[in-house]
Order: sequence, then structure tokens, then C-alpha cells
Amino acid sequence: MNGTRHTLAALLVLIFLWASRAGAQELPFLVGERASYDVEFGRIKVGTVSSEVVELAKMDGREVYHILTRSKSTPFVSRIYKVNNMIHTYVDARTLLPVKIERYIEEGLTKTHLVIDIDQAKKKVYFREDSKGDKVLDTKSVVYDTLAAMYKLRQIQIQPNGNLFMYILGSYEVGRLRARMEPKRSEEVKFMGRKKVLDVYPIKQVGGWEVEVLLSADQAKIPVKVTALKVNLLGVGILTLTGWLKEYDKGNGTLTHSPGR
Repeated sequence: MNGTRHTLAALLVLIFLWASRAGAQELPFLVGERASYDVEFGRIKVGTVSSEVVELAKMDGREVYHILTRSKSTPFVSRIYKVNNMIHTYVDARTLLPVKIERYIEEGLTKTHLVIDIDQAKKKVYFREDSKGDKVLDTKSVVYDTLAAMYKLRQIQIQPNGNLFMYILGSYEVGRLRARMEPKRSEEVKFMGRKKVLDVYPIKQVGGWEVEVLLSADQAKIPVKVTALKVNLLGVGILTLTGWLKEYDKGNGTLTHSPGR
């Protein structure tokens, strides 16, 4: 499965690729919030992805939100290509800019542990990986990783028909990402029935992914559907994965189960 590295993790990771120039609003999430997704290839379930706001903690004298994401292949897919990833992201509680990321990646026969420290003031990113040693990247701008960008997106006011831009940190590079927000519409969403949504497209990700995201058209702006297309150097789509929101916990102990589950 060459070229599909991080494919299951990418669905959650690729949700988060844009920002707006509008002012920030009150945070639409609480500590304890958790969203779980089924990941499908065609009509076949190939894995799951989840994201959780674990805690509000202290790091180097500042308050940070600790966000945990997990991606895992199904038992059947694991016989061919196992995915079992865990990513800890720490974002500044005031700006929602990432300050530290720790990735535990298990894909196929490969296991890696990568620690990323981000100095937004100095515009530098420091990478520490077990197998590759240390690296430093000059960003020339403040950067989000894709997870932190999703939470920032949920905080800000988004204008329909507007272009959204931001700089996203990839594996060892920074890419300028652009997306467009479509006006609110009604859409049939798996597990949830007909729902008012906001459509964000196309999102071009570092690494050749293009993603369309449907967000709930309410204050929480939860991604309810994510369609990720892997594109080769010729611009031809070679792999499509879809993530459907299946379970959502607001963080106050209220668990929302999918209809008919």
C-alpha cells in the first residue's frame, strides 16, 4: 500500500485545513468532548478515528488543551496493513496554536515515535524522531497542525462563499492551504439522517490529499462527514476514504448515539 501511509489517521488529520480572518468567538467545546468516526473505503468499513479533548493542563507556564486522536484499522484490514496510531496535540488555550505534538505511529511493519516542539514566537519547529534524529524547520509564519486547525475553525466566524487560508505543518514541511465555504444546506448524513450542514471544499493538503468536509450548521460546527481523495502527481485520484461521525459526547456527560446503532 505504497502512498497510503497515514491514510486512516489522515481522515481526522485532513479535516482541519483552513482558517478565517474573522474574529474569534467563545470556545464551542468543553474538556471531555469526544467524537468518533467510522472510516469507509467505498461501502466497506476499514477503520475508526476518534478525537478527544482530554484536559486543560499547564505547559511551560501556559494553559494548554491536551487533545488526543486515535486511528485504528479493522481486524480484517489489519491482516493486510495494520494501522494503530495515537497523536497527542497540545494547543495554547488562548490562541489555539499548537505548541507540542507527540505522534506514536504504527502502520504496516513500521513503528515510529515523533516529538514536535513548536516555537510560534521564533517561527521554528523542532523535530525529534527515534530513527531519524533531530531536525529544525524555519516556518516564516505561525503554523497549525491539521488537528489544531480544526479546533480553531470551530471557534471563528466563517463567512459563506469566502476563501479560507492558513499554513499547515506537514511531516517535515509547511504548506499553504486554501478552502472555500459554501452556504448552509440540508444534507443526508449517514447515522444522523437529514441535517443542516456547512460545506468546505476543496481542501488541498500537504502530501496530495484533497478533502471535502461537512460541518454541522450550529455553534459546535462538528465535522459530520469527511471525504478524502488521494491525488497522484498527475492530478489523478487514486484512493478515496470517507469518515462519518458515529458518536459524539459534548463533554458534559451527555453521549449522543447514532440513530439505529
